[in-house]
Amino acid sequence: MPNKTIDALVYCPFYVRESSKTIACEGIVSAPGSLSVHHFLHEAEKLDHERNFCTCKNCEGCPVFLALQEKYSERLTIKSQAPK
Repeated sequence: MPNKTIDALVYCPFYVRESSKTIACEGIVSAPGSLSVHHFLHEAEKLDHERNFCTCKNCEGCPVFLALQEKYSERLTIKSQAPK
């Protein structure tokens, strides 16, 4: 059960957690358990980002979402090209 409203509203599959001025997403680097943490100067800026990307289908326009999509598509391409 989510303990914050944002946890219940998140649409983005790469979202991990947030605090008052940060959003943590799955890491762009391939190290297991890595996170990409984004720090905002003001809580309002972070809330705008969550509203515009994390909690709606517009997450597809988020630079982190796009980078992670590319990371996974590269992995799929490499796997499909591997000799059988």
